[in-house]
Amino acid sequence: MLGLAVAAVVITGLGDRPEILTGKYGQPAYKAKLEQYLNLDGITVRREWVFGNCSEVTYISDGFEPFELPNNRSSIDFFTNEAMSGAGEDILIAVKEKVVVRGCGKTYRHNFLAWHDRRNTLPNMDFLRDGETIASIDAQFKASSLAFDAMQAMRRANGPDNCQQLPGLYDTRIESRPETGGWSEIWSMALCDVKHDFRMTFTPANGTVTVKSELIR
Repeated sequence: MLGLAVAAVVITGLGDRPEILTGKYGQPAYKAKLEQYLNLDGITVRREWVFGNCSEVTYISDGFEPFELPNNRSSIDFFTNEAMSGAGEDILIAVKEKVVVRGCGKTYRHNFLAWHDRRNTLPNMDFLRDGETIASIDAQFKASSLAFDAMQAMRRANGPDNCQQLPGLYDTRIESRPETGGWSEIWSMALCDVKHDFRMTFTPANGTVTVKSELIR
């Protein structure tokens, strides 16, 4: 296991969040929940893909921003098993929490969805795509499906045969920002020790976004 995953993650710079977001138990419970998520195996393996054996890693809050939930969103909160309702009246507030990770000359960003559900007094959280992507949730789903299918096809053709993991998306970077509507991003996927980068081209038209994927590494 990596040095960065041995010690419990402690996040710094997390300013007070509004009570409507943190819920009844306030900032300490909210901070503890975010640190719990940062310590999950599924999160630490992403950092392993980025930082390797780097043992000096810091975690700094990069603030939060409002997050508009799709009407059809459905999720399960990992720690409370509370279903996240798609009904607007149940979700009082939802935000995107950003955490910058630095170590060994590299910088990385985790993103989490945090929300206050009136039925649950504890803060709620879920995973969002790491990195910089500006694609909508629906467009992200399309891009993820393309990259996942490509990784699975390469796995069947070239291995590794003994990998017990599923392909995982661990980073997104903006390559060209929207100028005439479309833009491109680099999405990084890993499967055990095999890593590939894909160029995702997003083209909005007539209320929907077309996504094309190209293997570049």
